[in-house]
Amino acid sequence: MTYTPDYISELAPNEVFVFGSNLDGWHCGGAARTALYKFGAVWGQGVGLQGQSYAIPTMQGPVETITPYVDEFIQFAKEHSELQFLVTPIGCGIAGFIPDEIAPLFREALNVDNITLPKSFHQVLEKSNIPHLVPKAVISQHYGQVRTLIDLAKALNSENHYSDFEKFATDFDNVIHEYQQRGLINEYSYSIFYRAWLVPTIQNNHPIEIDENELFNHIQNDQTIQSIFLKRGLSKLLRIIYYLNESQRYTNASQIEQDLMKIFPGLSHCSNSAVTLNDRSIFGIWYPACIVANTFTKQWEQFKDHNGILSNQKIEEYFIKGFEEKVEQLGLMKTIRDFYQNDGSCHPEVLVPKEYGRGPVFVKSPTGGCHFTYIKSCGEGKGPNASPDLYEFNVVKEIIKQSGKYDIVREKVNARPKHYSFEDIYLIPKEDFSLPIYIATDYYRCGKILFASERKKWEFILSHKPNAEANLHRCWSKEIDCSYPWM
Repeated sequence: MTYTPDYISELAPNEVFVFGSNLDGWHCGGAARTALYKFGAVWGQGVGLQGQSYAIPTMQGPVETITPYVDEFIQFAKEHSELQFLVTPIGCGIAGFIPDEIAPLFREALNVDNITLPKSFHQVLEKSNIPHLVPKAVISQHYGQVRTLIDLAKALNSENHYSDFEKFATDFDNVIHEYQQRGLINEYSYSIFYRAWLVPTIQNNHPIEIDENELFNHIQNDQTIQSIFLKRGLSKLLRIIYYLNESQRYTNASQIEQDLMKIFPGLSHCSNSAVTLNDRSIFGIWYPACIVANTFTKQWEQFKDHNGILSNQKIEEYFIKGFEEKVEQLGLMKTIRDFYQNDGSCHPEVLVPKEYGRGPVFVKSPTGGCHFTYIKSCGEGKGPNASPDLYEFNVVKEIIKQSGKYDIVREKVNARPKHYSFEDIYLIPKEDFSLPIYIATDYYRCGKILFASERKKWEFILSHKPNAEANLHRCWSKEIDCSYPWM
């Protein structure tokens, strides 16, 4: 088996260096910088063949926004059999994805003789026991909080055909109250997961593959309030599983079941001892619900049709389709640059839509050099909502701590407001440094740490665990398998 070399300093005349880029073609760091200075990449060109390099955009949004460009590349390679394409681990450095998310996009490339893939992609594609879950971007956004809230509003409107705002606001407030009281991951949502996927997978020893849309088929697709609740609960459960899988690396479905029972000890497929795991609110404020409700207040007349009746089509376009279409046409970076603004001088890193409620909140996060990435916030992007995975981490942190894979490392912090701890607590892998690193200081200062590159991650490990140097050198020398993204 031939793999793309970890480091490429020169190419044969017929070889092409395939790298991850951004749509603007700003080739500042990582493999893009190598392509610019060594292999003919053109500044300002974010897609396609340029010199002896080929750019695939990976910085514009979730995994599904990368798929068309990968498909286009594979077709291009088929049409140019005279060239040999060396694919680097695109998206797995500055863009912040992992091979489990990107490699499946290249499955068709395994049958294309003139495409060479990196070892980390082959490991995902060729081993049936490696978890192949729905990409985290799909799980986190496919049926997220805003999608749920909009579907609830549309379901109410389909039944009542509102013209009066006060009547709509009262009904919407009541259904939100029911939503918050019922518990999302409860016996109903877990029962679908248990019967439709968990039991068949265990009994038949199937590979660990979870198709969210397939599970949704087991819910009556009538867009009633209850079916919307079930979809959200099921999606939330899958997000928890994927978040766990990043650190636990499940190889069979029984392991998933055991960990779920640790998190939800009163939950089973046939009974539920308590309301379990709802969308979080901070100090009693559920930010997405507030934004949606306030948007209806501000835009009520705009959402009506020519007969003065609330229009589901206009609601969908304003909250969901408008943003999605802009990202598809322009890419995430240009969409944010043209249609967003910062949230004031106190939080210039937080970017909000210029039109209130017309898109998610993003946090601009530097990733080294002139590069940065946008992290979709599940709240307002600051204060208690600054961490995008705060809720998930607090749900699963004991599983991670007790897995035996992590050392708990404490670091004294001198300058810190009084209401915070005076030391930071990190969960750092003991041996397998391809695992994520977490901060676990307190409820609000926690979650997965994002690094500009794998080398930055290793520098962090060495600064906090000097005795890890031997294992890192073994990784570099390939004595042990500790794959890392292209830097």
